[in-house]
Amino acid sequence: MIAIKKDFANAPSYLNSNWAKEAFDYNNKVHKYEKGDYGHESVRAELIKIYHSKCAYCESNTSAGSYWRVEHYRPKAKYYWLSLSWSNLLLSCEICNSAKSDNFDTTNHPMQYQGESLNNLQNKTSEYDKSEIPHLINPEQETNLSLKTHFHFNIDSGEIVANTDRMDYTIRTCNLNRKPLVQERIKIKNDLENVILGFIYKAYPNLSDILINVLERELEKAIPENEYTAWRKTICQFFLSSIPVL
Repeated sequence: MIAIKKDFANAPSYLNSNWAKEAFDYNNKVHKYEKGDYGHESVRAELIKIYHSKCAYCESNTSAGSYWRVEHYRPKAKYYWLSLSWSNLLLSCEICNSAKSDNFDTTNHPMQYQGESLNNLQNKTSEYDKSEIPHLINPEQETNLSLKTHFHFNIDSGEIVANTDRMDYTIRTCNLNRKPLVQERIKIKNDLENVILGFIYKAYPNLSDILINVLERELEKAIPENEYTAWRKTICQFFLSSIPVL
C-alpha cells in the first residue's frame, strides 16, 4: 500500500451531473445502488489514472491477472448515501474487493445520513474519519511517511507485518498476505538477488560501487506506476544497507 493523492475538490463531472443527482435521489429512498450508478466510465477512467491501474490495497496491477472494481471505502451497503461520493471511491482488484466486502469496523458509532445533497457529500471522508475513527486504512488519507508507522515487511517471508492495530485489521480484512501476493513479492526479491549475484561474479574488484549503482537504479524504479512499490523500496533499501565496504 502506498499513499495516493486525489483532488477531492474536483470530482469527475458525472458525479455532479443531473444523471447522478437523479440516481442519488431515487436510490437513497430504497437504500441501494447499482454498479451502473457509481461505475460510470469517467469515474473508472479517473480512478485508473490516479491509482496507476493498481489496487488501492495490495498494489497488484488490476489490468493483468485480476479484474478491477470501483471500490467503496465505506461499504455502500452500510453507507448507501456515499455510493456516489468521490472521496469514498477507490480502485481495487477483485480479490481485495471481495475479501473486504462490507467489513468496516469503527471505534465510534457509524455516521448516519443527515439529508445532505450529493454535492455536499463529494468530500466527506476526512470528516467522517474524525468522528468514527475507522479501523481500515485508506491510502487516500495517508502519506508515505505515515504509512511507515503502520507496517513494515518481513524481508525473508515477503509478508506485511502490522505495526498498528489499524494495519492488522487492514491486512486481515483484505487478506494482504494471501499466498499469490507473498509469492510475487519473493519473486521480485529473488530476481534482484540474481542480478546482484551476477555482478559479484562479473565485477568483483569494484563490487561495492557497482552494487550500489545497480540498487540505486532499481530504487528509481520503485515509483507509483510500478506494482508493489512499497515492497520494491523495502528490498532495495535492505540490500543497500547490507553491502560490505571493501
